Amino acid sequence: MDDKTIKEILLEILSELKNIRLSMLTSFKEPIEIGDFVYERVASTMSNPVPAGAKKHVLIYWDEPQKRGREFALVGVASDQHDNSYYYWEVDGTLLPISGEVRVGDFYDPFIFPRPITVRRYIKFMVDNNNLKAYPNPGGEPDDPVPYEGMFFGFWKRD
Repeated sequence: MDDKTIKEILLEILSELKNIRLSMLTSFKEPIEIGDFVYERVASTMSNPVPAGAKKHVLIYWDEPQKRGREFALVGVASDQHDNSYYYWEVDGTLLPISGEVRVGDFYDPFIFPRPITVRRYIKFMVDNNNLKAYPNPGGEPDDPVPYEGMFFGFWKRD
């Protein structure tokens, strides 16, 4: 056996997983029309923060599939990371198993589903802010001005 450290082995595994993800992304059979691509990103703001102690505070409610009567293919998601928080991703009334205390994906490396998820009605992203202050806020701590954020992307399906 090699003299590789556990860290080196884990970095190799991570690199290989990223290669697999990239090959999955490039394996779509046909390109999409540019007008079919959708990217949505929402953040709390100083004028509309996520209140302290908020439960299932809705940051994203996107119901265009229901309004348009057209199926949407959800490809990936991302969110920020705050301590003492819980993140909920819901599609058409079903809570996705990626929901939890830790973000899934980030804005530089979003979580890509193994296969796109069909959305017929809506995508909802909610957060619990189990902290004693709202985010963002004008306080003096380094994380005070950091908003809660959520993002998703995908494409409209064609018949």
